[in-house]
This record gives sequence, C-alpha cells and structure tokens, in this order.
Amino acid sequence: AWAYVHERGSVNGAHVHILLHVPPKLKREFRANPLRWAKAVLPQPYMRKTVRSHCILGADAPDGISRKSYAFNLDGKLHYMVKTAPLELEHELGLATWGRSRWGPKGRI
Repeated sequence: AWAYVHERGSVNGAHVHILLHVPPKLKREFRANPLRWAKAVLPQPYMRKTVRSHCILGADAPDGISRKSYAFNLDGKLHYMVKTAPLELEHELGLATWGRSRWGPKGRI
C-alpha cells in the first residue's frame, strides 16, 4: 500500500511526500533503498538531506498502547498529505476530526 502527493511550496520548492507500507520482515533490507533510488534518478548530484525516510512511531510495536500511538501518528501523516484537499474528502477518509491548522502550512498540491 502506498500514497504520495507532489507539492510545491515557497520554502521547499517542488517535492513529494510518500507514505509506503513496508512489511516488518523487509524493514532492514528496505532502509537504504530510498536514498539509493533518488541518487540513481536525479539528474544532478545528490544534495544532502534531500531524502528523509523514517518509520511511523509505533508501527512495529505489538501492544495496544503503541498501536494507538501508531494509529494517531499514521492519521497525522495522512492528514498532512491531504492538507489542501476539499473538506469533503477529509470527511470521507475520516480525517476531518483533527482540524486543519494542526498539520502545517498549506502548499500547492
């Protein structure tokens, strides 16, 4: 499962946010790949900190409290990615309860 948005903002310019499910058994193997892929496709030399990749907090924890933390953090990522979407879409995705202002500035998506 994956989702992405291409955003153009006044501070970071054109960039993408990618949310990608990686099965736990592939986590270690996958870790270095986003950086390797970016270096392979970018037309210019790689600039440090261009690729930032991290696991959503609570994703690999088995207990219920951490699962709630994971659900909260995943919802935050999803809400950030649809930050300029019509409010109706946020309702359809079950994200409208968080409130828009919490998830950062609105760039052009």
